Amino acid sequence: MKTFSMVELQVYFRLDPSEEHQVAPGITVSRCGGPLLPFCQLIINAMNETGRILEERHHRTLGDYIVSTVASLRSSGKPGVASGLVADLASTLPTFSDQAMYEQSHEVSFARKAQRLVSDLHETLQEQDERFQFEDVDQISLDSGNAATAALCRSGVIQLPDDLSSVVGSLQDGEPGDGELALRAAVVTAGHDAARASGGAFSARELGYYLLSKAGDGDGPEGPQAYLTHGSAAY
Repeated sequence: MKTFSMVELQVYFRLDPSEEHQVAPGITVSRCGGPLLPFCQLIINAMNETGRILEERHHRTLGDYIVSTVASLRSSGKPGVASGLVADLASTLPTFSDQAMYEQSHEVSFARKAQRLVSDLHETLQEQDERFQFEDVDQISLDSGNAATAALCRSGVIQLPDDLSSVVGSLQDGEPGDGELALRAAVVTAGHDAARASGGAFSARELGYYLLSKAGDGDGPEGPQAYLTHGSAAY
């Protein structure tokens, strides 16, 4: 991972950072520097940084690190393997660190990417490998990404102030800051409230999967709205 390159990104992610330029009528050349280049570079940086950290900790791959961490958590005898793995991912690998300062004085941590990975591991592997049967997995929060945010805003569960309302769904970049943090916190809180009101019928985590499955469905409650923040670690 620490040597992951632009060529590998194009092969595995099917992303092309280049852009076609016309140099003469009917003649074009492909040059690196298209609109996807900054995004592609962020992916490469994250992969390289993660690879370096894993190597320092003597793990060959991310999978090796996860299996080792799960084994360590289980051997400790302490409850909460899912929450422990989320915490370890968020503190060990910067790409999974999802926190910010609210009003410049309160640290807020969402660990959205770490929670999503742990939840996906449970859903995908629990029947094949009992190590990934995380008993505390339903303590994971509602995913505070685009799908749930758009759904809850459009359905009226979350009421937006005017400054955010004008941005959500407009495909304009929002400004990272207190407004975004408050919006994400509202999404997480709404997920917990909905799960509690269901009387155990579903968890906040499961609600997140449902909303994600309906994303892009014009008949669903979320429609096409989304909150976009340039450079945000949230999305």
